[in-house]
Amino acid sequence: MKQILLVLLMAFSVFWLQAQETRVQEAETAIVSGYVTDAETGERLSDAHVRIGVHTALTNLYGYYSLRVSTGLHTATISYIGYTTHNEDILFRSDTIVSIALKAGLELSEITVTPDQTRNVEDKGLGNLRVNLSQLSVSPLFLGERDVIKTMQFPCLQVMW
Repeated sequence: MKQILLVLLMAFSVFWLQAQETRVQEAETAIVSGYVTDAETGERLSDAHVRIGVHTALTNLYGYYSLRVSTGLHTATISYIGYTTHNEDILFRSDTIVSIALKAGLELSEITVTPDQTRNVEDKGLGNLRVNLSQLSVSPLFLGERDVIKTMQFPCLQVMW
């Protein structure tokens, strides 16, 4: 009886220690979430790149992101094509909402792409096939109609029946 109680006590203590360790791990992390928007219009930006420390995420269709990071000081880098990149050092102690408004960046004018060299391309006549009417008249019948596909087969690819 004493052995059974001893085993139960040891099992309970192991489970209790694991629960305490899980609580400590949860206390050392924080969930960071928020929205990435356009600074001028307030429009939410989908697929913006959010990096906090070593953790990265993309915003969803509504400009929302969520990351689990360790507590402490981290550098947040938020970027989006056509906008200036936002960098900020943030101290995370608990779950935090960080919403960022990005400013429009460099806007390019018209771009012209020109080749360095020109190539002479000859017309090989691919895709053109001439079929004589006499060939259609001797082509096999399929469901009472002339089988044009059989007529157009190349001699090297003909199927022998």
